[in-house]
Amino acid sequence: MEKNIQAWLNFAEEDISTAEHCFQGKKYLWSMVMCQQAIEKVLKAIYVKQTGQIPEKTHNLAKLAKDTGIIEELSEQTLKLMDRLLVYYYGTRYPDKRAKLQLDFTDEFVNNTMEQTKELYLWLKNKL
Repeated sequence: MEKNIQAWLNFAEEDISTAEHCFQGKKYLWSMVMCQQAIEKVLKAIYVKQTGQIPEKTHNLAKLAKDTGIIEELSEQTLKLMDRLLVYYYGTRYPDKRAKLQLDFTDEFVNNTMEQTKELYLWLKNKL
């Protein structure tokens, strides 16, 4: 079980690092995708720790937070962040959605989202 937890956490660490790298390279959409992935994977690590089970194959961050029992601890702002990250994650798959989402991207917007993601990531990591 500890091995699975560490694997999810290692993936999450790589994803948060990749998000930062993409941001520095102004690949904003991919930065947002990797933020979503980092949060998803740390939530899955928490799920494994709490249940000893393999997590469901889902990308829905709020559902994963609910499944881990921590959703009640999350602020409205955090839940909105999770929803926003999920929109960016799914939006990469469709050209019309991708083009529309990219209109939101400024250095300030993406940096703010990244900072919120890093804070959430560290908070979640402390649950392990």
